[in-house]
Amino acid sequence: MAQDFTLTNGLRLKNRIVKAATSETMGDRNGNPTIALFNLYRKLAEGGTGLIISGNVMVERSARGEFGNVVVDQDSNIELLTSWAKSVENHGSHFLLQLNHPGRQAPKTLNSKPVAPSAIAMTGPNTFVFNPPRALELVEIKAIVQKFAQAAELAETAGFSGVEIHAAHGYLLNQFLSPAVNR
Repeated sequence: MAQDFTLTNGLRLKNRIVKAATSETMGDRNGNPTIALFNLYRKLAEGGTGLIISGNVMVERSARGEFGNVVVDQDSNIELLTSWAKSVENHGSHFLLQLNHPGRQAPKTLNSKPVAPSAIAMTGPNTFVFNPPRALELVEIKAIVQKFAQAAELAETAGFSGVEIHAAHGYLLNQFLSPAVNR
């Protein structure tokens, strides 16, 4: 039996079923959501999911973690974002966008000059995929913070229930939290 559940921020969910953030890489080459994404999220909502969290929505067009990431910035198509948000609304589900910046984990095929808290290159067997990053300047850090804020505002305008900030898996915010990467 489904039981309503209210999060501490006041968001009331129809049940405790949550679709965790995953990176579908189903955006178009311009970083817009596609009909395939609308259909996927609609089916998740039709299936009874109370809370749906997207994965890896980038806040900067020049810094993507994967081909096919959706980007939410000043150049985004707000009509397509609104359609994506509305893809779940007839089923009582809430939809959060997971906002992210890859930092030094931007593959060289997507970003020739990645950034990070410090100029510390990736290590391990897959390092060939990434270019060494350069350290961010304070003004650039502040600009990235603003990109997250702008993406959250656009998500609200488009009709999403909220955002989740991605700070794990070695992406930029996680890099700031790691003494191995942030010197």
